[in-house]
Amino acid sequence: MQLSDFPELNDGFVGFYRRVFSDGALDKKTKEMLAVAFSYGNGCASCVRTHEAKARRLGMTDAEYRELVAVCEVIAAGGVRELFVENAG
Repeated sequence: MQLSDFPELNDGFVGFYRRVFSDGALDKKTKEMLAVAFSYGNGCASCVRTHEAKARRLGMTDAEYRELVAVCEVIAAGGVRELFVENAG
């Protein structure tokens, strides 16, 4: 099943998505790069591929992508460290 199988949910989501990813205070490339980072955090491989491709079309460089992935790694590692410290007692 796909979200498109549920038009009552899909239509609202698509409208929301378009509003969020339209021009605003953040440029589209930045929004797509944020989407890549959150997709890594959510463990959504297809989301990573989709948003990475969009970010690259909008000008994301290899250097920017490497830094983005490094930030994701640090945040993920920090979460593991935090849980360890909380539960080490």
